[in-house]
Amino acid sequence: AVLVRGRGLLGRIDKRLNVSKDLMDEFIQAIYLWHLKERRTTDIEYSLKIFGKSLCRLAYDGKGQYQKQYCTECLDPIPWRFFLSDLLDSSYDLYSTIFAGDTLQLKNCTRPIKNFLEVFWEKIPTPEKTFEEISRKIRAPDKRGDEFVASCFTGSDDCLRMTTIHDVKGETLDAVLLISAPDRRGSKGGYYKDWLEPPEGKEEYQRLAYVAFSRPKHLLVVATPILNDEYLEKFQRFGFVPKNIPNNNDNI
Repeated sequence: AVLVRGRGLLGRIDKRLNVSKDLMDEFIQAIYLWHLKERRTTDIEYSLKIFGKSLCRLAYDGKGQYQKQYCTECLDPIPWRFFLSDLLDSSYDLYSTIFAGDTLQLKNCTRPIKNFLEVFWEKIPTPEKTFEEISRKIRAPDKRGDEFVASCFTGSDDCLRMTTIHDVKGETLDAVLLISAPDRRGSKGGYYKDWLEPPEGKEEYQRLAYVAFSRPKHLLVVATPILNDEYLEKFQRFGFVPKNIPNNNDNI
């Protein structure tokens, strides 16, 4: 398994969670994640979030709450989540159409998506827009209409599990790659220095690292930004063997 502290970094390393902000991209990605044969908790949560975001953009001009799958303030978030789930369950035929082969282009997804939404639009709770008003917003991403759907949304290695440290608590794994955040900004315990020297009052960051370090039976790899001699020595004292990484300013 590949482990990280939070879902923000997870979205950067997992292709299945890496989606553009284009409306159609979000819509297709949500359906793709929802109907994976071996979907993970992360897939379900991310699918609900970006599907809710897409519908919120269409029905409520984007006035939704990020923490509640983009539910608007006028709705109860729990029924909204159930509504999103039911709608995604009903999208299997659309999923089959979009991912039936390797040659379907993004521009050819417009009509199936519109047909799907038109059928279910009347079930959306108190939408601010009619289907006719939002229909024109459903179109292929600019200058990408000829791209193949399969190349944009498939091809991830389902055998390689990518998730957060919390999701594997209590499990035993054969091997773990633990990836540090590139810096402390917003990481909340996901930066390698927090594992070795947590800020005062944040000792739980070390306990979090212990959860990750104690999962694998055979191999533990920790990926960090380039270490100076001080921190390299600290990792070596824990038994780690340093491995060089090709010189790349973007690597972590």
